[in-house]
Formats: sequence, structure tokens, C-alpha cells
Amino acid sequence: MKAFIKTSDPNLLFQGKVRTYERREEGGHMWGTISLTGTKEFNKDMFRIWYKNEYLITWLNEKPYVTCPDTICVVDAKTGGGLSAWGQEFTKNREVMVLGTKAHKMWRTEKGVELFSPRHLALT
Repeated sequence: MKAFIKTSDPNLLFQGKVRTYERREEGGHMWGTISLTGTKEFNKDMFRIWYKNEYLITWLNEKPYVTCPDTICVVDAKTGGGLSAWGQEFTKNREVMVLGTKAHKMWRTEKGVELFSPRHLALT
């Protein structure tokens, strides 16, 4: 965790407990949503993450928040270990932190956003 923080300078997007976790395998992809209830400074907030193999879109209090091409990471709040949506790591009430880092500047260009932005993802 220390190495990740030192090299990527992430922002704390949210801290909370897992409320719900949904996952399905379809078309060679892992799809789903993770809903969190806030703790600490986020104790009045709700957070939702949609993923398709990777964490791609988030909502804070049902308003769009951070999306690809920026990087979204979910880690265990106690150990700092990364959590994968591919397993069964999102048990109810597990405490997590959601971290984000800005994408490389090439992904923030018009062409970069054209290639990898939420509008190109099937949400169903």
C-alpha cells in the first residue's frame, strides 16, 4: 500500500462498508455493482461502483463522480490490500477505501476520451 501511495499519489474517493455486491459472468466479462455506506468523514454518504472486469464508473450520492479513464481502486480499509471484483471479497459490512488516480494526460485528450470513456460501455 505504501508503494502504491508513493508512486501514484491517489485521492481518497470514499471510505465505507459494503452494503450490497452484485456480480454476473456474461460474454467473457465480469459485470456488477458494489454499493457502500459511508464511514468516518463520509458517514452521511452513499457510494456506488459499476464494473466490467475493472472498476469503471462511480456515483457519490447517486451523482456521477469518478469514471474511466481515471483509475479506481478498492482496498481493504484495515490492511490496504487490493480487492478484486472477480472473487467473493466484498462481504457485507467489509470496510473498504476507494482510491482514485488521474489517468495519463494522453487519455484526457479528445482522442483519449473518444477511445475510453463511459459512453462507450454497455451498462446492461
